[in-house]
Amino acid sequence: MKLFSAPVSPFVRKAVLAVHELGLNDKVEIVKGDYNDESSDLFKCSPIGKIPAMAAPDGINLCDSQLIVAYLDAQSDQAELLPASGSARWEALASEALADGLMDAGVDVMREVRRPEGTISSEIEQKFRDRAVAVLDRFEQEAASYGDEFHVGRISLLCALDYFSFRFADMEWQKGRPNLVAWHAKFTDRASAKATHPATWTL
Repeated sequence: MKLFSAPVSPFVRKAVLAVHELGLNDKVEIVKGDYNDESSDLFKCSPIGKIPAMAAPDGINLCDSQLIVAYLDAQSDQAELLPASGSARWEALASEALADGLMDAGVDVMREVRRPEGTISSEIEQKFRDRAVAVLDRFEQEAASYGDEFHVGRISLLCALDYFSFRFADMEWQKGRPNLVAWHAKFTDRASAKATHPATWTL
């Protein structure tokens, strides 16, 4: 399996962290995806140049972090990141989708502030920041009930929180969210989390 990646992207980190959690390091080749060259191997796998993307040995190309993690989960018997059925499965998927939305908001803010000078919209930037705050507040309400499970939803949440710490320290997501801070602290020393942290992980 070949996983096309890029440093810092929270969605890439999510996929790479799953590789570590599932013990698939020796089966997944992690390579840097060149999304500026439409003739590169990345575009052969993902025609829209989206990362992460993964070329599976059975000829299937996966161009979304949710699909990639689900596929990886099915290839490993070491752990289960996606509960097989019942309410646990839907809770995990719902949590993953919301955390992915938080990452999307962060990426949208970065995209806006990196626009050429004179074309940056402070209103658009603030809109995405406000959405991020709303999602963080929702997770704060829920985090007190979280146990020790580390499924796809929790992986996405960890990646989202670390991305905001790395890119938007000024937002201080920890402030006024003790439940979320406590949950985050429980998993930051996990081997997979340390190995993929945005401040230190490189390709």
